Amino acid sequence: MPHRFGRVITPVHAQVGDSHLAHLGSAVLVRTRSRFWLLSAAHVLKQQVNLWLGGKPQSFPLRGNLVWFGDPLDLAFTELSAANSEALINNGNSFLPIARVDARTRDFSNFRMIAHGFPARGIEIDGDSREITATPTTLRSKFLSNVDLRKSNCDPALEVAGLYDILVDSNGQPVKKLEIRGLSGGAIWSRSEDDKLHLVGIVKEFDPKRKLVIGTRIRPLLVEMERRLAAADVEPSSPGV
Repeated sequence: MPHRFGRVITPVHAQVGDSHLAHLGSAVLVRTRSRFWLLSAAHVLKQQVNLWLGGKPQSFPLRGNLVWFGDPLDLAFTELSAANSEALINNGNSFLPIARVDARTRDFSNFRMIAHGFPARGIEIDGDSREITATPTTLRSKFLSNVDLRKSNCDPALEVAGLYDILVDSNGQPVKKLEIRGLSGGAIWSRSEDDKLHLVGIVKEFDPKRKLVIGTRIRPLLVEMERRLAAADVEPSSPGV
């Protein structure tokens, strides 16, 4: 995965006690013109009060009102404050332009699938300085067709999924064992034959026995974000919306 797209994923943590941070999962950073958003799985964000983002050189508390959708969507998002956005950029993160988000409810079976996030195994936490070393993991796969999604008890209108066959770390080195906890809330990308990547879903669950990664299509989040942007007289443009 190109490094610039890896930078739009951030680990998410919860503060436990006065000095300890527990790793929860991953989140995707998206921008619509001058506004900045964090997208993740609802089960990663919704039950936590003291959420922290980032890693080296510094982690920091998340500020913002959370909007979440329960099962079967399992999606959540918040608009980030200027302070949070600036801190993420200073940490080396970037925000995915909304034009690289594909919200169409299409059959992606002709595309390669890439899932990207931060597993628990790749997190090291220093409670005193709140510095976190996070090593992202990438799953390379192929999307299931809509027919195969139904056979796997998935809803093609709401979900995307793929059988992952290759696991690599941020340096492109093979990962022998998948650490599931922590990847939820990460990105699911479609990769076309001309090597273009688009965000199409948010990781929500895994079936390690079948080597199946399942995500929710991005459309419900985009619809709600559009509504909020329209209220502020701003109109984003995104394929399929």
